[in-house]
Amino acid sequence: MTDRPPTDDESIAGHNDLWRSLTRPDNEVPASVAVDLVLGSNADVVAFVSGMLVFSTGVELTLDVRARPGHRIDGEALADLLFHRSRGGKPYLFGVEYADGRRSARRHTFSPVPESDPDAVSLLQSGGSGGGGNSYSSSYFLSPLPPPGEVHFHFLWPDAAIPETRSTMSADAIIDAASRARVLWPWEDETWGEEDAPEIVHDLPAGSWFA
Repeated sequence: MTDRPPTDDESIAGHNDLWRSLTRPDNEVPASVAVDLVLGSNADVVAFVSGMLVFSTGVELTLDVRARPGHRIDGEALADLLFHRSRGGKPYLFGVEYADGRRSARRHTFSPVPESDPDAVSLLQSGGSGGGGNSYSSSYFLSPLPPPGEVHFHFLWPDAAIPETRSTMSADAIIDAASRARVLWPWEDETWGEEDAPEIVHDLPAGSWFA
């Protein structure tokens, strides 16, 4: 005998449970972690994690990029390159790896983690991007919480002449902050929807972590 297929209501409930595990909870007050982790830099551009808000299910990361006033990346101002990519420029690559080997890279479209692997790591843009001129900021939600040990942050941005780098921090501060996150009220299912967007394909150097 084979298992029956899920009903429509069960499919929706399962999808909402998956969506909840991949996104910032809206029924919690997070705890903060002080962080100033430089991901990559050169004489004209720097990218760094400027903040972490820790929830019971994951971490919201704020990634900031700064460029020297007047600096151009392949002829584009920083904001034009990141927001519009009018000349075909490609955004940076950003990834995270846990001490147990689980990993995820920044995703430009929603591609759910398979439900058969609920412990898989996900890194999704969690809100809008902002900035202008020589400044840019974006938020990502990393889930689930990391295990004890080191958390490695990988970064690569060939268009900005930033080579592939790895920055490391201990997971201890994140795990401690998760215990201080405050649940305001029980979480409730909400309808979910997302339009597909075209995938961005990068030309990666040989041996890249992102390959």
